[in-house]
Amino acid sequence: MAVKLNKTALTELDYIKIPSATQYDLTTAISMMCWVKINTKGVAVGQYTFVSRNDFISIQHDIPADVLQFAYNYTTTWRTIQSTTTPTAGVWYHLVGTFDKSGTPFTGAVYVNGVQSTTSNNPTDTIQSTAGQTLNIGVKVSVSPVTFVQASIADVRLYNRALSANEISTVYACQGHDGIVSGLVGRWPLNEGIDGATAVSATFYDVSDYKNNGAKG
Repeated sequence: MAVKLNKTALTELDYIKIPSATQYDLTTAISMMCWVKINTKGVAVGQYTFVSRNDFISIQHDIPADVLQFAYNYTTTWRTIQSTTTPTAGVWYHLVGTFDKSGTPFTGAVYVNGVQSTTSNNPTDTIQSTAGQTLNIGVKVSVSPVTFVQASIADVRLYNRALSANEISTVYACQGHDGIVSGLVGRWPLNEGIDGATAVSATFYDVSDYKNNGAKG
């Protein structure tokens, strides 16, 4: 699968909403990824969320700590896996969060630009069910008012397994031309409807076999 890696900028009060689907109901293994360029780092307390399943599983920028991270909710508590990367505004980063309950101990990890930054061993964790929740790109919805990301986001993907370090390195190196489709349950290149720096498309196409297209929120 070859997809040109273009840049979609989500301006303030813009986001993309992907309808809920059972293939996203992942509690034991997952990989969530995107390319992101932060346009404005902001001063808000909390996180700028790039991609999330209604904030139950997220890849994001933690503003107080000023690092990129992967976070997920288990039972009634959040588990956050922080990278060692402090992002620079205007620079593109490839960000991946993985979780795998099949091993002993269970592991979660975050990768930045194809390199594993942090691993967390959490032997009692299970990701809380996200059944019925939408997949959101460019917004944090669990706060009031909702927080919109000032960032450009491209090539969002969701897998139903934890990709290996070698696979993630390949995805980063190939810039959208890697062909790693095993376990792929959603991929939104976000390369349509570009008008200057604004996402104007009515539809954002899922190029995985599931064809679950998103729309501007």
